[in-house]
Amino acid sequence: GGGPVTSDDVSAHDLSEKLAARLANGFRLAMVAAHDDGPKLRVVYVLTNRVGARHELTLRTTAIDPKVPSLAALSFPAGRFEREMHDLFGIVPVGHPLPRRLVRHPHWPAGWYPLRRDAGLAPEFADTEHEPYPFLQVAGPGVYEIPVGPVHAGMIEPGHFRFSVVGETIVKIKARLWFVHRGVEKLFEGRPTSDAVNLAECISGDTSVAHALAFTLAVEDALGLVMSEEGQRHRALLVELERLYNHVADLGALANDVGYGIANAHAMRIR
Repeated sequence: GGGPVTSDDVSAHDLSEKLAARLANGFRLAMVAAHDDGPKLRVVYVLTNRVGARHELTLRTTAIDPKVPSLAALSFPAGRFEREMHDLFGIVPVGHPLPRRLVRHPHWPAGWYPLRRDAGLAPEFADTEHEPYPFLQVAGPGVYEIPVGPVHAGMIEPGHFRFSVVGETIVKIKARLWFVHRGVEKLFEGRPTSDAVNLAECISGDTSVAHALAFTLAVEDALGLVMSEEGQRHRALLVELERLYNHVADLGALANDVGYGIANAHAMRIR
């Protein structure tokens, strides 16, 4: 934070051109977020650069048959954000090269978009998968498939992985995630900010400081508040300690995965 913030309202016609111009000018697409404003759905494309500047492009589409032009050809992250918006808001990314589900698994009912205001309670989920997940099967001499998960022996959250290997060479890996979609966005609605900080800390145990800070910065940004320099230094110290804590743990886990348990033990001691 701390840099200038600018914004533009854009149409579907000029969205791609304006985003491409920002990308060419040193910005990156940090986030795409949808909002249900009733008769209109608002899609905000957030771009940031290395010096903390932020630019927002806002596109509005009708709540009935909502569509936006896909930006996947310009930005890989955009393609993922668009698939998530389609799953949760029903916004169709027109021209997307791979428009299959990302967040919602096939047993989630078609046509139910949980972040819409009129979504209502979750309908009954299907007992069987009507849309099998499109795992690519790799065939050929010596190729074999190793399925892993979604339940793991460690503390990581569920994920199903299929490794297609030839000897020690991984030819293809496909991951299927989003088994634990907890509806955090809806849990935030209607909470006082002091209580919502606690919820932000609970989103992910190894990122409690960063999530709480992200939420607090969003509130301050919305209210036009500025934290003191001393407060900012304290925040920077906390998130840096959290980063170091996680990097040390990850280095130890990498060593442990290939059989160097003593290196992992030292990493845990440092942690």
